[in-house]
Amino acid sequence: MSTESAGTRVNPRVQRTRANALAVAREILLDGGPAALTYTSLSDRSGLTRQTLYRHWHQREALLADVILTGPDVGYPSAGPDARQVMIEFLTSLRAGLSDTATAAALLTIAAQAGQDPDASDALSRIFADRRAALNLLLEQTPVTLDPTDYLQVAGPVITQLLIGRQPVSDYLIADTVDAWLARGQH
Repeated sequence: MSTESAGTRVNPRVQRTRANALAVAREILLDGGPAALTYTSLSDRSGLTRQTLYRHWHQREALLADVILTGPDVGYPSAGPDARQVMIEFLTSLRAGLSDTATAAALLTIAAQAGQDPDASDALSRIFADRRAALNLLLEQTPVTLDPTDYLQVAGPVITQLLIGRQPVSDYLIADTVDAWLARGQH
C-alpha cells in the first residue's frame, strides 16, 4: 500500500501498527478461519487496543479488504510494452496471491456478505477497483486498458477456478484466457 495519502506522508509508527495488525489478522485467519477474526481476538493477539483497531478499520470488511490488498509477497509483474505478457504475469501473480489461505478466506468472506451487507459490497468493489487499476497501470505502455467488465472477464476464470472450483489454475488456462480476451479486440 502507498505510504502517501492526499500528499502527506503516513507516520512510520502508524505504518508499523497497521502492518502488525494485518500480519496478526492473517495468522488468525490461518488458525481459526474468518469467524475467528474479531476485533477482540485481533486486539488480544496483536497487543493493540480495540480503539486503535477501529481507528484504522471502522468495519471488519475494511480490515479484510486490507488483508487481501496487502497479501503475501508472491512476486509482482513489471510494466511493459507487450500486453499479453503483462496480463499473463499479472494473472500468474493473482493466482499466487489467491492461493494463500488467509487471502482466499478473506475474499470469500467479503464476497459471501456482499449481497446483503453494504460495507462488504463496498469492500469488494474497492478490491476489484484496486486490482483493475494496478493492471491498467502495468499496461500503460500498451494500447490496452481494461474497464470493469474487461477485468472481470480476464480475472474471473482465475478467481472462479481457485475459489469456487477449488482447482489449480494452470499456466495454460491463464494464457488461454488472455489470448481469448485479446482476440476479441474490443479494448
